[in-house]
Amino acid sequence: MKNRLPVSIVVALALTAVNLYSDVFAQRPFAGKLYKSLFHEAPAASIKTANLPEDLKRRLEEYKNRSLGFHSQSGAYRALPSDKAPICDPGRVVEKGIVSLINGKGIEKAAAEYARSAKLYYEWEGFADSPLDEARYAEEYLERNPATMIKPYLILFLAHRYRCAYECLEFEKNFDEQKAVSEKYLRYLREAKEYPDRLVGLIAEDLEAESYLYLKTKNHP
Repeated sequence: MKNRLPVSIVVALALTAVNLYSDVFAQRPFAGKLYKSLFHEAPAASIKTANLPEDLKRRLEEYKNRSLGFHSQSGAYRALPSDKAPICDPGRVVEKGIVSLINGKGIEKAAAEYARSAKLYYEWEGFADSPLDEARYAEEYLERNPATMIKPYLILFLAHRYRCAYECLEFEKNFDEQKAVSEKYLRYLREAKEYPDRLVGLIAEDLEAESYLYLKTKNHP
């Protein structure tokens, strides 16, 4: 007969792990730097990992190394080192985010293909239509490819774009659509927080804690 830990001990160990994470994240260790490294190419090197639990520290270090070592597979940028390529190109930002977050065979090709085909705008100009268009394309892509290896990135991407659209809609005073967009944002935020890869949840929590992502608004979804 196999030895088994009593249920009470298993539960206690699980609660200890949860409390450990809660204590760390209550202090907002990333202060927006983590989500910005994924969506705005903020330098990943500035993300501190010293006070994190060992498993999260290892995962964050892997993410940082992949971000710092990124080389685009998309046409004009392929031959350029990471620090020489233009950072304003939205396709390159998406490609880098996917490759930094996901370590899997063929991810570089999948990231470049999505970045080339996705609807992405150079400038939103403060209007909700642009982030909403980008989000709709990502949703349609997930519907067509439910098992895609870039799914964890797209879940975070959708949370980010719907949050930005929410802020734009407040300035447009389009409160009916804002309510629907808020529901979408909360849906993808929840999916990200529940994703098996804890880094996806960390990025979602870092994003959620920001008072605004694009336009400074009074309300938060």
